[in-house]
Amino acid sequence: MRPSDPIRGQLEQLARETQHGAISRPQACQAGMTDAQVKRRLRRRQWLPLGPQGWYVLADLSDEPRAVLVAGTRALDGPAWGASALALHGLQAHPDRAVVASARRYSGPGVTRIHVEHLSQLPRTTVDGIDTVTAAVAVVAAGRWARSELDLHLLIDRALREGLTTWVEVERILRVFPRRGRGGSTRMRQVLASHEFDGALPLSDWGRRFVSSLEDCGLPRPRMEFRVIDSSGDLVAQVDAAYPALRYAIELDSHAFHLNARAFEQDRQRDGDLAQRGWLVRRFTWHQWRDQRPWVVATIRSDLAARHRLHTFPTPQDLPTPQLWLPEDPSKQPLAG
Repeated sequence: MRPSDPIRGQLEQLARETQHGAISRPQACQAGMTDAQVKRRLRRRQWLPLGPQGWYVLADLSDEPRAVLVAGTRALDGPAWGASALALHGLQAHPDRAVVASARRYSGPGVTRIHVEHLSQLPRTTVDGIDTVTAAVAVVAAGRWARSELDLHLLIDRALREGLTTWVEVERILRVFPRRGRGGSTRMRQVLASHEFDGALPLSDWGRRFVSSLEDCGLPRPRMEFRVIDSSGDLVAQVDAAYPALRYAIELDSHAFHLNARAFEQDRQRDGDLAQRGWLVRRFTWHQWRDQRPWVVATIRSDLAARHRLHTFPTPQDLPTPQLWLPEDPSKQPLAG
């Protein structure tokens, strides 16, 4: 065995264990390999050029997106950004090209370089041994390129549910971003204002999509994950969506959480407890929402109109009712939509 083989074996093992298969020319030379030996690996396609010049990836790990991120973040001396940062935090899949924030100029294969003027003011962390911005920074920055406010809502909902950030941290990061321009902060501020209205985190993406779709269909906006409290202060139920002043609750039933025997019995008992307190509970399945949406919307619209006609007055726990989504006096003002 030639003397370079043990060196190469140790170097490649180190690359696999700590750099997801990425190797740099300086690392190879520091380990004792010559330029000729490095070129031989490249010629035989044992190592593949990928990312910034002087960085390579082991051939059997050429599809590993984190290898390119290692190369990009270290060569450009910047953190993962955008979709790459979200992927490292487990909030979406890795993009086709690694995205790195850096003041250094770069144009080449495998990596998209983003210039961020206020980068030094933003907190960074390490995930899987890769330098990246925090989850809060990643979701705020997504305001620039996310397709819609709903996508931003879903993204930050997932980050909050998984404990990757908090609304307080998001607000703090938002102050660093420019109020106007390319930072996407305007859209994120709109999402933040919407959250302040709700004050609740949906337990699933479906909950967020459901509420957003109701608004798109012209219905007033319900409260998400609303907690019904009895006169002694005890929790009666937490419902997926509610119009509290009308005592109207909507439950979203899925196979995963509601359609087993135990959950079925518990759900009906809760419905009975709510009915004793004057609430109407309407349940919809995912398939009904997906395949019969006009019927679902028409049912809710009809129910809301009927609840208005009952002149149901709000209980102390329902007040104050936000005028944005419900008239203060249902008997004097017709239901929106």
